[in-house]
Amino acid sequence: MSNEIAKTQTALELVGFKNELVQTIKTGEANLDIAIQARLEEPISSLSDSEIKNLIADQVQKSAARLGQRQVDTQIIAEIISELFNELKGTYKHWTPTEVTEALRLGAIGKLGGGEIHLSARNLLLWIDQYGNQVRKQAFNEIKKAKALAAKEISNLPAPDLSKEDRGELVMAGFDMFQRGTAFGYSIYYKHLSALGLVKLSKVELWDWIRKGVVDILKDCSQ
Repeated sequence: MSNEIAKTQTALELVGFKNELVQTIKTGEANLDIAIQARLEEPISSLSDSEIKNLIADQVQKSAARLGQRQVDTQIIAEIISELFNELKGTYKHWTPTEVTEALRLGAIGKLGGGEIHLSARNLLLWIDQYGNQVRKQAFNEIKKAKALAAKEISNLPAPDLSKEDRGELVMAGFDMFQRGTAFGYSIYYKHLSALGLVKLSKVELWDWIRKGVVDILKDCSQ
C-alpha cells in the first residue's frame, strides 16, 4: 500500500466520513461504485481472527475456481491463508471486506493487469496492491470530490431571514437545550462540517466551543 493511499485512509478514518453522502455517489463505473460504497463498511480490523481467516479461505477457494485450478495443494492453501491473514491484520487492516474480495475477484479474472497468473500468496497480495492503486485510490478521489462539492453547496446557502424577536427566542431556546445537554444550533453546524471532514474537535473542545458561542450570542442580544 502506497504512502499516499495510507494517508488518505487515515484522514478519512479520523473525520469519520461514513454517512449518506457516500451513498449518493454514482460514477457509472460498476467496479468504482462498489469501491466507493465499500467505504461504508467496518474495516478488517473490526473482525475477529476467525472471521478474517474464514474470509480468506472463502476467497482462496473462489480465486482457484476463477483461475480454473481444480486441485490446489493443501499446503499451498494453508500458506496463502497464513500470509494473507498476517497482511490483513497489519498493512491492510483499514481495508473493508468488500475491498479485499473485490481485489481478489478482479485479480483472478485478469482485470487488474499482469501476465500469466496462478494461485499463490504473492499473486493474491499483488492483486490487492493493484486494486489499491487502480480502483481504491480512485474511489477516495471521488469521495473527496463529493465532499468538496457538498461543502461548496452548504457555503452558498442563504442566511435565514429572521426578525430580532425570532433570533432572541431561538437563542434562549438553544441555551435551554444546551443546559439539558441536547444538541442544538452550533453543534448541528458542527456535525455537518465534521461529516464533510472540515473540522474535528474532541468532545470537551466541542462543548466548550458551543458554550462560548452561546455566551457571545447572549451578550449581543442583551444589547
